[in-house]
Amino acid sequence: MSTPDVDWEEFAADYQTRSLLQANIEQLVELVRGMENAKILDDWHNYQAALVGYYTQYKNSSDASGYATKELELKQFFSRTSTKSPNDKEEDHNDDV
Repeated sequence: MSTPDVDWEEFAADYQTRSLLQANIEQLVELVRGMENAKILDDWHNYQAALVGYYTQYKNSSDASGYATKELELKQFFSRTSTKSPNDKEEDHNDDV
């Protein structure tokens, strides 16, 4: 059933290259998936830390004992400085019609 119009050696070589490329693509997809999962785990850890900070602030404001010291210790990890430079101006989004 093979036709003489096709270079079957080149066809086989191209198919072998294609198979190798497909295997590499699948490995890269798995690598990306693993990196995304690691990022999600780090996001979850940061979220949990933020909750602890928020809860500590809340408890300190209610004068619960021991939370003032804890809040001072945690403040070093949660900066309140703005990343916006003083020269940045906020755009006015009011639509006066």
